[in-house]
Amino acid sequence: AQQGFHLVSFGQDENLVIVGSWYIYSVGLNGTLSNGSVSSPINVTQVASSCVQKSTLIFNQTGAGSVMSWDDSSGSCVQVQNDNFTYTYDSSSKVLKIMVGSETDITNIKSITSSEMIGEETVSNYEVQGYTFSGKITTTMKKK
Repeated sequence: AQQGFHLVSFGQDENLVIVGSWYIYSVGLNGTLSNGSVSSPINVTQVASSCVQKSTLIFNQTGAGSVMSWDDSSGSCVQVQNDNFTYTYDSSSKVLKIMVGSETDITNIKSITSSEMIGEETVSNYEVQGYTFSGKITTTMKKK
């Protein structure tokens, strides 16, 4: 019965636009970056490296999906995540919830077309390469 509910909830056209394979194109940070006692405002958007662009999110029609993340901050391109997830997308509130294990990631979808999805997430004390970031993270994903 639960699977039938998912099929109904994802059967509307505006929800189907999220279904597919997406890669990370760019990431923006708008907030405060801290390193110990020093903190400074930051508002920057960077196109992801070719390594990070290998990171893929796959959304299936059933409300399940998978994520594979790549990172090159260590100097070499390595896979840092390979997980299955479940998700819900509410097209009226534009809220995408991704559940991986006990973690729930909530993203507000600012815009979505058949080829591009822009999500925004507000975080506090998020670790980024030895720094702590608080503010908004905007991720632009493009369809593969």
